[in-house]
Amino acid sequence: MAVSPRELDVLGARAWPPLEEIVLDGWRLRFAGGVTKRANSVLPLGREDASPLAERALSERVVVVEQAYAERGLPACFQITASSWPPGLAGALSQRGYVELDPTLVMSASLEDLGQPRTPPGWQIALRPESSEAWVDAWWTVDGRGGAAEAEVARRILGRIALPRGFVEAHDADGLAGVGLGVLDAEWVGVYCMATLPRARRRGCARALVGGLVEWASANGARFAHLAVTEANEPAQSLYRDLGFWLRQRYSYLIRRG
Repeated sequence: MAVSPRELDVLGARAWPPLEEIVLDGWRLRFAGGVTKRANSVLPLGREDASPLAERALSERVVVVEQAYAERGLPACFQITASSWPPGLAGALSQRGYVELDPTLVMSASLEDLGQPRTPPGWQIALRPESSEAWVDAWWTVDGRGGAAEAEVARRILGRIALPRGFVEAHDADGLAGVGLGVLDAEWVGVYCMATLPRARRRGCARALVGGLVEWASANGARFAHLAVTEANEPAQSLYRDLGFWLRQRYSYLIRRG
């Protein structure tokens, strides 16, 4: 599967849109009330023909970014990837007092290699083009950071995804056990919002959710899958490797102190 780091960055950006975006000469400034780092950070991609940026020009641009985030009551935050431009950006931000948060691994796989993970006996997998209240509640209960106001912003982000979506649910005898989201982009499906309720963990729920998304994505023309998992989440990494995902690249967030 031939895909560049920049293409993976763009796939991720398209799949999880902010509520507001400003493009600053290739840098994407994203804002969503502080809900999720991806939607509230700068994706600093340069133009394809971008030339080196002088130190003073870079400093001036970062000041513009910091002002834009401050105006919205947010700390300036950069998603630093293999494609970040200019190449010395991470070092320059560190000198300004930025600190690293949430190192994250990007993994990908061919859908053929993933095969069809088994659904636990007695479980059912349901997939819909829109999220239900139960889906959102389950995801936010497991992975949410904040209260009702933040949950409403998360719903708005989900509603802004323009690409085809598949909201998958796994049900066992006691009801909803876990949820996940697939976002189709040409031959790729991004796997997001994977969440298993505590009572259903270590019973094959995540495998069943991925299996449902793979079946749906394959039926809709996808050939490859990508996902992001934090470097600290070793159990999830182990699961995805076992399913057939491979490490492709790493990114992290640099956020300004104070």
